Amino acid sequence: MFREHRLRWHRSGLGLVTARVSDTTPGDMPRVSRQLGADTIGSNHSFILPESGAAIPIDGGSGHSCVILTPRHEMGSLVLDRRAVLAFTAAVDVDAVPLLRGGMYRNMRLAVVVRFGASVGTSRGEETTQVTSYRAGLPQLDGGLYLTDAGIETDLIFNKGIEIREFAAHTLLADRTGREALADYLRGFLTLARDTGVGFVLDSQTWKAHLHWADALQASETELARANQDAIEFIADIRAEFTDNAEPVVLNGLIGPRGDAYAPDVAVAIDESEAYHATQVGWLAETDVDMVTAMTFTQSDEAIGVVRAATAVGLPIVVSFTVETDGSLPTGESLGHAIETVDAATNGAAAYFMVNCAHPDHFSGVIGDAEWTHRIHGLRCNASRKSHAELDEAETLDAGDAQELAMQYGELADAMPWVNVFGGCCGSDLRHVTAIARTLSR
Repeated sequence: MFREHRLRWHRSGLGLVTARVSDTTPGDMPRVSRQLGADTIGSNHSFILPESGAAIPIDGGSGHSCVILTPRHEMGSLVLDRRAVLAFTAAVDVDAVPLLRGGMYRNMRLAVVVRFGASVGTSRGEETTQVTSYRAGLPQLDGGLYLTDAGIETDLIFNKGIEIREFAAHTLLADRTGREALADYLRGFLTLARDTGVGFVLDSQTWKAHLHWADALQASETELARANQDAIEFIADIRAEFTDNAEPVVLNGLIGPRGDAYAPDVAVAIDESEAYHATQVGWLAETDVDMVTAMTFTQSDEAIGVVRAATAVGLPIVVSFTVETDGSLPTGESLGHAIETVDAATNGAAAYFMVNCAHPDHFSGVIGDAEWTHRIHGLRCNASRKSHAELDEAETLDAGDAQELAMQYGELADAMPWVNVFGGCCGSDLRHVTAIARTLSR
C-alpha cells in the first residue's frame, strides 16, 4: 500500500516547495505525477509537471530532497505516492536559494506554503491527504476581481425559511437538510464566479463557532473544535466541485468578535483577545483553510489580538471592520484610526482590511485617498440603509435595491481602484452579488 499525498499549486506567482523524504534510499525519490499524463523529468525523480514547470534536485542527486517550481497562472494537482514521510516547507524568494539565484529563475515571486491537512478520501485503498494552496500567497493580493457570498444567515432565514439556531450557520452542518441548504447556497455564488471568470473567496460557517457562544449553543469546546474542522472540510468539498473555474477559489475561515457585533458591551484588551482567539485560530490552522478573516469586528484592540494569534501560526489574516451610520466603529473609533492602529501594533501583518455589515452610504463619506484607505481591499455591504440597532429589531428583511447597491459598488470601485474583493452582507443575496459582478466586470 502506498501512501498518497496530493500537492496543489495555485495561480498566483510561483511556488517553491522543498520536499524532504525520510525512510527512503538514495535515489529513491517518491514519484511525483500529474493525475493524467505520462511525461517525466529525470530518471530518479520522475516528475510530471505542467508546462514551464521545473523540478530541481538540491542534494547532489541523492533524491532525498528537491525543489518544485510551479508556473504562474497554472492550477492543478501533483500526486506523490510512496511509503515515506514527506514534509514540505516553502522558501520566501528564489534569491534566498543559491542554486536558483539568477539565470532563468531570476525575479520569480514565490508564494506557496504547502502543509498537510486532514484526510479527504481514499483512492484504490490509498490514503489521500490534501494540502493547502494559498497560505503564503493569497492570489487576491495580485489583483483581479474576486467575489464572496452574501448575507448567508439573512438569506437562508428570511428567503429560504430555514431556521438557524443562535444565528450560527455552522449548526446547519449537523444534518443533511442543513448541509444541502448551505451547499446549494454556496454553489450559486461559485457558479457566478466561474461564469463571470473571476476568483472567489469561499467562507466557512464558523463566525460564531467559538467559545464565547458555547453556553448559548450548548456546545463543548471539543464540539466547537470539530465544528470548525467540519466547516472547512465542507467548503473544501464544495470547492472541489468547481475545479473548472479558471480563477482561484480561496478557502477562508471566518472568525467573529467576542460578543455582539452590533452592540459590543465590553472592551477586549489586546492580550486577552490574542489568548482568546488563539483557540479558534489554532483549530483552523490544522485544516486546509488558506486564510482567516476577522469579520464584523468592532474594536481595534480585539483586532490586534486576533491578527497576532493568526500570525503566530502562519495563517494569513484579513480584518473586516463594521461601522455605524456615521462611518465610525460601534465604539466610536474612526475607521482610519482603527486600521492605522492595527497596522502599527502588528507591523502591518494583516493581509488587508475590509468593511462589512454597513451600507455604502454609511462609510463612503469617510473614504478618501489617505494612505490607510489603500489597506482596504474588500467590501461586503448591507443591502439595507438601516442602522445596526434598527436591523437588530427588524422582524422583516430589508433587501434594499440590488441594482442601486451595484451602482454604489461601482462608484466605490472607481474611487478606490485597488479594492478587488466584493460581496454582500446582511439583507443581500445572490441577486445583489450578481448585479455587483456584472457592474464591476464590465
